[in-house]
Amino acid sequence: MDSLDKKVLKDVSVVLTSGGKGTRNRPISLYSATSMIPKGLMRVMGIPLSELQIEMLRAESIGQFYIITRYLENRDQLSNRFGDGRVRFGVDIAYSEPLEDILNNGSGDAILRNITNHNIPGHSIVLANDNVYEANWTEAVKFHKERGAVITILATQMNPRETIGDYGLLDVDNTAGKVTKIIEKPKSEKELLSALNLSVSARLADIVAQVNTAGYILDNAALVAIAQEDWVVSGRRKKSGEFDMAGNLIKGLVERAYPVYAMVIDNWADLGSNPKYLKSVERALAGEFPSIDKVLASRGYTNIGNNTLVHQRTYERRYNGGKSLKDLVETGAVEIGPNVLIGSDVRIKEGVKIRYSSIEKDSNIGQNAAVSHSVIFPYCIIGENARIERSILGLQVHVNSSGDEPTTIEANSFLGPDISVPRGYHLVGVRVFPPYEFKPDTRTIAGRILMPSQQSYLKSLKE
Repeated sequence: MDSLDKKVLKDVSVVLTSGGKGTRNRPISLYSATSMIPKGLMRVMGIPLSELQIEMLRAESIGQFYIITRYLENRDQLSNRFGDGRVRFGVDIAYSEPLEDILNNGSGDAILRNITNHNIPGHSIVLANDNVYEANWTEAVKFHKERGAVITILATQMNPRETIGDYGLLDVDNTAGKVTKIIEKPKSEKELLSALNLSVSARLADIVAQVNTAGYILDNAALVAIAQEDWVVSGRRKKSGEFDMAGNLIKGLVERAYPVYAMVIDNWADLGSNPKYLKSVERALAGEFPSIDKVLASRGYTNIGNNTLVHQRTYERRYNGGKSLKDLVETGAVEIGPNVLIGSDVRIKEGVKIRYSSIEKDSNIGQNAAVSHSVIFPYCIIGENARIERSILGLQVHVNSSGDEPTTIEANSFLGPDISVPRGYHLVGVRVFPPYEFKPDTRTIAGRILMPSQQSYLKSLKE
């Protein structure tokens, strides 16, 4: 980074928001039957999301970070992992205070409170902890400052139909990038057509919409002053409803003609639900996010061809004097790729085929098993001849399988932590919550949510 770029980012800090319970990612967002993994510690290609964001922005010589947390498990796990940031990252990390978290009334209120209570000067980049962002940060901040924006929304582009039920749209003056209207998440195509002033649905195919990614660049001083205005003060005090960042604060700013702008960033992915998580990891495996590849390269990963990243220790290690993964790949005894990540200390046996998948650290893939379009969390054991397709296995899932009784897990199946699947089972589009125990009478299970019995749950609390 040259001196001019450093000057642009000199007065910039970073705010990471990690306030939810990750309910849409359950059961894979569970650490156990009674505890959760914070959104910021959910992984993409083995890297926790908030860690990726810290690595990405400290590389831009930004040294001050704030993490807004809510709920004990978010606060405790994030602060335990990152501490004050100095030893691990060479940056300063501060956390929102427990009293702030109790008082916060929505995302807009939380961000205003964080800026005010920490007396944050200059400008802030705000990122949601369940999203992946790819941007030229110097250009984004320069865009923000040159326009004198109070808030610059980091935007992405998609077909309007993709926004239904999920994302708010931005009406933008494409010449200058000024936001002229905030459109709430449309609940139906009819509502979408009305919001876009269209009468014929066929026209939607020809339109590219700008969408809010829940990432922002803020002018902190301007927002501190605006926070004193009556409409903000009264909005933050409401006991019913929340003072949301997009739906209340930004919408109110636009309606009052404050300078709010939108900038389309290079790329973005949403990991806020399990189907989106699976799709986003597959995009990352395809190389859509260079910032992820850069972090992996610094952590001992090597591209062995066919867009396959393997941790060097996994690739070269020999178990019990046997063949290394490198030997197995070079002789064709194992097929890996395209678009695969293999984490550290993963054991892979002969005959294994892995495609379009992320296999995270300390997992074991048995002989002749096949994994495709899937995410395997750390510590999983996949038995021989098992087939995993378009699914996510949470922490330490054990898939028992054999040549005589192969096990198949497919079609958007999502298994929570420490689940043990018996041999010969066929799971299709299921969600399995811990500590569920499979029953021997039904081996094919489709389209169900499998919850533990009260007896199993109470037993897990005693163990």
